[in-house]
Amino acid sequence: MTGIFLKSAVIVFIFTTSPFAQMKQDFTPIFKEIIRPPQNCAEADAMTIKDSTGKELILSKLITDQKIKFETIQKDISYSIKAVENDEQRMPMPPGDLGPLGDIQMPEDFRKMKKIMDKCRSASDEISAVKDKLKNEIIVLQDSLNRKLKLTKSEDRESRKILADEFLNSVETEFDNEIITIELKSAIIDKAVKQYFSNKDLLIPPLMITLLKSQQTEINAAIFLLKITEECVKIGSKFYFEN
Repeated sequence: MTGIFLKSAVIVFIFTTSPFAQMKQDFTPIFKEIIRPPQNCAEADAMTIKDSTGKELILSKLITDQKIKFETIQKDISYSIKAVENDEQRMPMPPGDLGPLGDIQMPEDFRKMKKIMDKCRSASDEISAVKDKLKNEIIVLQDSLNRKLKLTKSEDRESRKILADEFLNSVETEFDNEIITIELKSAIIDKAVKQYFSNKDLLIPPLMITLLKSQQTEINAAIFLLKITEECVKIGSKFYFEN
């Protein structure tokens, strides 16, 4: 389960992601287009629509369409990974002689490719680390908000909205700070994908899977970031509506 649930004065922020990726997908524009979290409750409210009763808050089509887009990428890549894994046993090993210590002496092209794959794995690890850092930062902000909300009366809606505004502004600031690193590391993966998927002679399953799993990290990060926006919109619009 993921989400923020408003129960009395307490907000719960839980995170999950899905393990898929997209072959030949350029993630640079995806990270650029991710809808940012609202800076305050009024902005959050503007990112929702009301149902026919005027009471239930519904996420804007812009957010839901982006969510569907990311989920489609997830499904497509899930199939790609399975297809490569199914073919892996039928592909020959890279040519080369065994060295004196049993190491495979690979041609220069394969050594260069291995170097790029190592960079992809490192970039993927750093993206995951940034995700964890951002999650922890938001949890700290959430805990602080919960403590402050408990000290306010439920009927003091203006004060509660001000606290929610402060929370949203802080989350948006942390979001913008961390997405910069994610974009930089994602560019490393994108470069490798463009370079090696364009050469049919180098489409060897183990290396393709490394690239795909690196992109798996990218799409998971995109979904994670969009989920932050989605849940912040729910929080802000809730406080705005009640005020």
